[in-house]
Amino acid sequence: MPDITTTRIITPGGYDDIKLSGNQTLTFKGTGIYILDKIENKNGTSNSFVFDFQNDPTGIIKIYVHENVSLGKLGVTTINGGSASRIFTEVHGTGLGSSKYAFDITNGSTSSKSKWLGTVWAPLQQ
Repeated sequence: MPDITTTRIITPGGYDDIKLSGNQTLTFKGTGIYILDKIENKNGTSNSFVFDFQNDPTGIIKIYVHENVSLGKLGVTTINGGSASRIFTEVHGTGLGSSKYAFDITNGSTSSKSKWLGTVWAPLQQ
């Protein structure tokens, strides 16, 4: 599958890399499992993730990432029900940069703060 580089809607399933370049919106449409190779958004310009629960009263959005997650500046919202307590992200990267963070999000600005919703689990990789 090709990388996701522009505004798009995805449904549960397997995908390669997410590499948004800025001012793009990725919508996760529906509860279920999303499997990704890595997330490597361009740092500098904000992108957005939208979690669309499609009014599923009990479903969970699970995101499994094989490598590192580098979100850059990011805004996140939920629509059609759901909440942060129903978003679970598991990351299996070995870390980025000298600090070796497998999950990284850049600070936003005072007018547009970056944020993530949900639980992130990044088990230690040796």
